[in-house]
Amino acid sequence: MLFNFIRKGSAFISIAALLTLAILPVAAQSGNTGQSGSQLQQGQSENSPAFEDQELEKFADVMEEIQAVQTESNQKMESAFSGSSMSKERFNTLYSARQKQGKQKADNETDAETEEFNALAQKIQSIQQSSQKKMVETVRANDMTVQKFNAIVKAMRSNPELGQRIQQLM
Repeated sequence: MLFNFIRKGSAFISIAALLTLAILPVAAQSGNTGQSGSQLQQGQSENSPAFEDQELEKFADVMEEIQAVQTESNQKMESAFSGSSMSKERFNTLYSARQKQGKQKADNETDAETEEFNALAQKIQSIQQSSQKKMVETVRANDMTVQKFNAIVKAMRSNPELGQRIQQLM
């Protein structure tokens, strides 16, 4: 699980990328299958799905709601760090070191840091899980499948014009 996203950043595509990472595991657990856009609009390649204007408008509405969920999640994570003796920078440093070393404790990590890191990691994981659930619920509450949402996010990554179009709808 990634903890480095705690840094602030409000770029639209970054949020969409994060949401894809966040929504995919939850959707996979739920076992839902979605429909893929198979119609092609003029000027699009065979590998690029077409989306109706109505779908893109709905997606833009969903993104606005999801951004609010993400903002709330970020505030909760900030709060977790403000109530901790460990900084976000130190947390991220320890997380990276643990990943590189493949250990439960980094080589230069004190016992007190291990305890604080583990407590923060549990809080962050809980916040992330709650946020993921809310994002999936938001998508579904707006009569969109998670798969359709992710398909639009994927198309945005490969088609900057689509991303700009959606940004204008927001």
